Amino acid sequence: MKTPGKIEIKPILGIDERIPAPAESTQLLENFTYDAHTKTWNNFLGYEEFFHKTIRPYGSSVNQIYSNDTVDSVYCYQRHNSAQQWFLFEQGGKLKYLVPTAGQAANQVAQTLQSDRHIPTMQESTTNYTPYGRYCIITNGVDGPLKYRGGDRIFPLGWDRRPGAPEVITPDTFNSNVRPLNYIEATSEFELGDLELRGSSFYKSQVFQGVGFLTGSDGNNKYQYKCTFINEAGSESPISEASPVVKWLTKDIDKGTNEYSNRACPAMEIPIGPSGVIARRLYRTTNGSTDFFFLDEIKNNTDTFYVDYKDDTQLGTLAPFDSESILMPANGGRFTATFKNCLFIDGGISDGTRLYYSQPNQPDTFRDSSYFEVGTREGGDITGLEVYYNSLLVFREQAIDLVRGDALGGFELVPFITGIGAKTNHTIINVPGIGIMFLGQDGVYSIAGGLDGGADLQLNKLSDPIQQYIERLSLDALPRAVGVFSSQWREVHFYVAADDAHRLTLVLVYHLDSNSWSIRNNKEYGVSCITTDKDSNLIFGKWYDPDPIITQTMKGLFVISRNRRAGTFNAGSGEVPNYKDAPPPPSKIRTQWLDFGQPFVKKQIKYVYLYILTTGNQVPIMTFYKDREWSNGTSGQAVIMQRPDHYYQPVYEPVDPDLEDSQAVWGTAKWQDRLLTQVRYAVDQKSASEFAFELESTDAISIMGYAVEYTANGTETIRGRNA
Repeated sequence: MKTPGKIEIKPILGIDERIPAPAESTQLLENFTYDAHTKTWNNFLGYEEFFHKTIRPYGSSVNQIYSNDTVDSVYCYQRHNSAQQWFLFEQGGKLKYLVPTAGQAANQVAQTLQSDRHIPTMQESTTNYTPYGRYCIITNGVDGPLKYRGGDRIFPLGWDRRPGAPEVITPDTFNSNVRPLNYIEATSEFELGDLELRGSSFYKSQVFQGVGFLTGSDGNNKYQYKCTFINEAGSESPISEASPVVKWLTKDIDKGTNEYSNRACPAMEIPIGPSGVIARRLYRTTNGSTDFFFLDEIKNNTDTFYVDYKDDTQLGTLAPFDSESILMPANGGRFTATFKNCLFIDGGISDGTRLYYSQPNQPDTFRDSSYFEVGTREGGDITGLEVYYNSLLVFREQAIDLVRGDALGGFELVPFITGIGAKTNHTIINVPGIGIMFLGQDGVYSIAGGLDGGADLQLNKLSDPIQQYIERLSLDALPRAVGVFSSQWREVHFYVAADDAHRLTLVLVYHLDSNSWSIRNNKEYGVSCITTDKDSNLIFGKWYDPDPIITQTMKGLFVISRNRRAGTFNAGSGEVPNYKDAPPPPSKIRTQWLDFGQPFVKKQIKYVYLYILTTGNQVPIMTFYKDREWSNGTSGQAVIMQRPDHYYQPVYEPVDPDLEDSQAVWGTAKWQDRLLTQVRYAVDQKSASEFAFELESTDAISIMGYAVEYTANGTETIRGRNA
């Protein structure tokens, strides 16, 4: 007696390779995205040129924008609530930014900011970009840190030199027969007293008093000067050495019936600062002392001559000590983060366990004691930094530490976990609703919770369902991996090198709305680096890989979109190019093995029903499998993704040209929404203990779930083989 049965799976979830696995999961889900509104998986995926499609690749215009090289890094720097955004990218050892304005000449679209930059290998992390106020900090561990302010404005990060000491001209010995040039009398602020005011002198301003003692007190004067640079970020440079001691003697001057003390106005030459300096500060001792106090600020970087006219009582605050600002301690820094108004930067490859931090709101100013040494405990070098709630996560090769506190009360470094870490800063991603997701050596993890208000910081592994893909990762190439989160797509991407590949070949995609994984073949996309713009569009730099068939290549920047194509190809011949949309990457879904609750009972599979949203006359390829063997596939019949028991929906290319109602006619046919329907496939297969099917297509499909109808007559699996 045959017993009918039916199993229904909807909605479908992502990949789960574990055994046993939930029936609603899949064994393979390639090149699909999830629609939370309809709970369907669709393959409305592809990529297109970053610029308008009329500027096709390979043409002279694009050749003037991009070189024949891999794009090694890309970043969208945004300011003023994204009203301003600049696209930075590196290609062929050049750091460039885009000026894609209307009417811009092609050779002016990509402006070079810096040339001869380091090109990373597959074992090196690519350039890191970190916003800090009105700047974007750019580091790669080799070329020296940079500050980018938009447009063509780029400056070195940190101070690479101390200012030279001011060169002070010692006041000349007073000669009553010659008008003194460096005494207060020589200034327009001096006014000789009247005859009846013997013993006094008048000044037009109480500011211009002159320098030094009056003769009535001592008359001996001894001073020194120092100076600093101030850049446009508000950072103050290390203070200069002290100038040589300047000495002179104040004398009484008699003119007519007037007697006064002619105090000096020492003149000096002051140094000009490097690019980015907007002011200089002068510091001076009081008479005879060794403590320096603020004297004046010259609010430009052009004047080279200064005259000091201030009395000791007019000096300001104490000058900064040598330890309060030092030369840039991390010229080889690779990873940066902004935390509590301070810039954190690692020490680079040669100093990989040192973490430096700047003064608050001064990204170029570092104290000599403002650093942590994380090498005092096991875990390896620093590999990334990420701000999370009230802490800065310090990722290392095999450990994670936390920086807590603030600049006022003091920062402190505390351990979090040992044995798990990250290989690159580019796969540490802040994801709303989850926390921090990062790719470690043995999987993808999340950090959630916090340390304030009684909360706990939790570490969870998310990649158990795709562990077989994790085991294929090339460990040596993990530093080159990149990741990104897009709020528009509701996805987290990890682009990795698998099977010891020489480039990034595999994409691990985590779908937030289904809490599950899918994969993509990066050989189809060629992503080398990726970022998002203000609208969370996924913009990527392409791996340069010439096509041996058409002897051409796509190069430069592209956008992952729902336009179902894979860039462009040249369909022309000879010297006549004909650029057309390349076909989209293939999509594939493979179900779990279904045993219908009784794996030992043989079943006769009758039908498979696909729950789909109509997409027109698309014909996916259906293949049936049994008993966990992927070599015994049976092809299903070819059916289109339309409702089987209704009129054809209008399409551009009807199945049967004689059916007039299937032809979409401009101005006549009405647009129809995608409709939920069931498409039935008959299964011609012998008895099976377990059953699975595979759906593959380069055409548009949208699938919610499926049902399998079967019968069983009670036949069971035979006894085991004799030993």
